[in-house]
Formats: sequence, C-alpha cells, structure tokens
Amino acid sequence: MHRILLLLPGNTYRANAFIQAANKANVELIIGTDTNQVLSQKLPERYITLNFHELKLSIEKINTLANKKKIHKILAVDDQGVLLASLASKKLNLTQNSFASVNFTRNKFHLYKLIESSDINSIETFLLNRKESVHKIKKFTFPIVIKPIGLSASRGVMRVNNKNEFDQKTYQLFNLLSNELANECFNDFEKDNIIIQKYIPGKEYAIEGIIENQQFKLLAIFEKPIPLTGPFFEESIYISDPNIEKNLKNKIQRISQQYINLLGLNEGAVHIEIRKNKYGIFLVDIAARSIGGYCSEVLQFPNQTTLEEIILKNSLGKKYDGVMNKDIHGVMMIPTSSEGTLQEILGIERAKKIKLITHIKIAVHKGKEIKKLPKANTYLGFIFAKGNNKNEVMRALQNAHKHITVKLK
Repeated sequence: MHRILLLLPGNTYRANAFIQAANKANVELIIGTDTNQVLSQKLPERYITLNFHELKLSIEKINTLANKKKIHKILAVDDQGVLLASLASKKLNLTQNSFASVNFTRNKFHLYKLIESSDINSIETFLLNRKESVHKIKKFTFPIVIKPIGLSASRGVMRVNNKNEFDQKTYQLFNLLSNELANECFNDFEKDNIIIQKYIPGKEYAIEGIIENQQFKLLAIFEKPIPLTGPFFEESIYISDPNIEKNLKNKIQRISQQYINLLGLNEGAVHIEIRKNKYGIFLVDIAARSIGGYCSEVLQFPNQTTLEEIILKNSLGKKYDGVMNKDIHGVMMIPTSSEGTLQEILGIERAKKIKLITHIKIAVHKGKEIKKLPKANTYLGFIFAKGNNKNEVMRALQNAHKHITVKLK
C-alpha cells in the first residue's frame, strides 16, 4: 500500500474528502497539520504537527518520520503547504514540483512579473511598500486593484477608483497585514508590501485541471455568472458547464498549458482564475492545488470518482482518462453580508426543497466569529444544484439562498 503525507492546514474543509478518497484508492494517509488534533494524540503514527512557515524545522520533522515509516509522496492540499511539500520532497528524493515553480504561485508579485516578461497577455503590476505609498501613485491610472502578495480567497483584494480611496484602502490593507492577517503572511516582506494592478474588466472563469508529466489536462471550467467588479471581490456562484463553447474551451486549454510551461509546474492539481474581454485572456491567479472549500463536490466524474481521488492517484503517477459528467452543476458560496458571532443559520431545510438543489453544507459552527471581506476568515456554507440549463441552475441557487437567514450577535 502506498503511503502519502498529506499537508492540511487546520482550517481546511478538505480533510474528510481526502480521507474518503484514500480509502477508496487503497492509499494510507499520514496527516501533516499546523494545529494539534485530538486524533494526533490517540493515533500519533497517523498525524504529525508541522509549522508551514518554519520550513527547515518542519523538513527535519518529516525526515525523522520518513526514517521510521516509508513515505511515497508528499501532497499539499492548500496554498500554505506547497513550499514545504516541495522542499521536503527534495530532501526525501521524491518527485514534486520545484520550489521555484510553486513559489511563483505563492508570491503573486513574482508571478505577475514573470507573466509580463513573456509574450502572454499581462496586467500592469507594481509593488508598493508601506513607506512609499505617496510616491508611487503617479505610476498608474484609476481604477486599480490592490491585493496582498500571498493570500487567497479574495482576502485583502480591493478596487480603488480615485486618490481618496487609494489613501484610505492602502492604509486599510497594510493595517490588516499587520494585524488580522499577519499570521497568514509567510514573512515580513508579505506584511510590508502589496500589489497594485490595473483593473481589468471582463468575464471571470475558474479552471480546474491536473498536470501529468508537465501536460495540463482540463477537468472543468467554471463560469462566474455574477460580475466581480468591486469594491471587494467576494466569490459567489460557480457554474460548471461541460458543454461550454468549443472555441473558448480550446483557448482556455492552450493558455493554461502556457501558464504551466512558464511556471515550470510538472505535476499535481492546478487551479487557475482568468478574466476574458475583447483584448484576450488575462491571468488573475494560479495555485498549485485544487479548488478550495467544499467546491470540489460540484465536480462529478464517471463511476462516482471524486476530484480528491484523481489528485491522490495523480500524485502516485496514475493518469486519469475520464471526462466530467454531462450535467450542469453549480455551487453558491453563501455570501457574508454582516459581521459578528454566529448564533444560528435558519431556513436550510426550506432551501433544500428548491427544485434542482442537491444539497447544502454549512461550514461554520455556533460561536464562530464571522468577518466580511476584505478580512473574511471563512465561508458560511455552500449550496449545490444540478440541472440541464445553467440559467436554471443559477436561479435555483439564488432562490435557495433567499430562504437562508444568518443570525449574528
């Protein structure tokens, strides 16, 4: 039986899905996490506590573990673990994406500058240090977007339309990086610098794929039917349509392979966010991991194969030759409209009765502190739907959401 060290941050939604996938794929998992789990004390041979920011220390802990129990692969589920997975794999002589390639996915400034240096469509990008904000304003025209270097899920990302907003929102973002978001920054550089980009209008898509021997294999294209125009960029509805227009699908396939080649990614899951307008396709973000939250449940493959199974088998060198089922699937990430301590979420059973709704998953518990973007710390939950028409699927998600009431204190 193959044994995989799975790197999972303590706040992930993905643990159960990967554990179930491992059971189906006959793979033994050891969980490497950044929080002390109750099970880690009862089953110490199956858990190891790691600090994803302290790479040297964590590599030595993994090496000590590997000397006791053979590890065939190290796999990071979320952004926090990709650097550690790369370096620890090198230490153990295991195949993995290079540190340079995954670092491009973690450091968005280096990523965008790499794109600028190529012949691929790029977005004008500047680095802004907290000490020089006043001096750099002459280098760009509004509207612009400001964002952290290393965070995901739209945290800290804000549209800025004029000079007054620039002063206010850059101050706000630097303050967040020094306080609420400080623990998620990998180093002081990420706390002291932010990215300034030209705002790119257009329709946004998310792309899910797997890389096999440097070759990108398209698994799904998600359309984002609700325009993301700011002031914040909260993810809302994803629609996965296997019957998407062929010319667009081919363009997305080609540009995704170009991104893979440019970064030098060799294997594993990849999640890409793009914007498309009359000037072409522009990269918003790329991550060396699969789609986050419970969103992977929207992907339906033949024989009840899950995305997590595909990822585990890919990590062991096994190819996936299937295609998505032909149904149109959608997911809504329940939006956060206010802040406070969660008391209860009402209306779930009524929402489930809406036609085309398949299931609803709540991701937070009573007593959880809920925050809005730009400092949002969690999704409230996920509503799933399936149908034959993407407009009907979107309406079903919106109608179900109308029945849900989130009570905060």
